[in-house]
Amino acid sequence: MSDTRTISNPGESVDKYRWRVLVATAFTYLIYAVIIFNIPPILGILIDTFSISHTEAGFLMSVAVFPSIILSFPCGLLVDKYGTRITGSISMAVIIIGTVIVALSNSYLVLLVGRLILGIAAVLIVVAMPKLITTWFAGREIGLAMGIYHTTFPLGNILVLNFAGVLAYN
Repeated sequence: MSDTRTISNPGESVDKYRWRVLVATAFTYLIYAVIIFNIPPILGILIDTFSISHTEAGFLMSVAVFPSIILSFPCGLLVDKYGTRITGSISMAVIIIGTVIVALSNSYLVLLVGRLILGIAAVLIVVAMPKLITTWFAGREIGLAMGIYHTTFPLGNILVLNFAGVLAYN
C-alpha cells in the first residue's frame, strides 16, 4: 500500500496538486511545533495550577519528545508498509486526542499522559511528512519543497514562544 501520485480530479494537474500537498505537510509541521513547544511559555501557570516543581514541569517537555528516540525506526517501517496517507491520518487523529487530554487535564499525571500520547503520534509526523514531500517532488525541486517545509518548524516555535504566554495570562 504505497503512496502514488493520484489526484481526485483528473482535470487538475499533478503540478498544482503537489503544491497543495506541500502546504498541508508544512501546516502539519507548524502545528507539531506549536503543540510540542507550548509548555515553556506557560510553565508558571502549570507550576501553580498543579503544584509541581520546575523539574516536573520540564519533564512535560521531555516526555513529548522522548518517544522519538525509541520509535523513529519502527515508525519509519510503518510508514513504508502502510504509506503516508494512513500513517499521517492516524497520527493527526492521535495528536488531536492527546491535545484534548492535555487541555482537559485536571492532574499532573493526566497532563503527562496526554503529552506522552502527543509525543508518540508526533514521531509519525516527523517520519511521514518528509517522505510525502519526496513522493510528490523530484530532482531539484525537493530542496525547495524541503526548505519550505522545514521553515515552518522554527516559525511554529517563534509563534508559540512569543504568544502562548500572552494568551494564557489574558
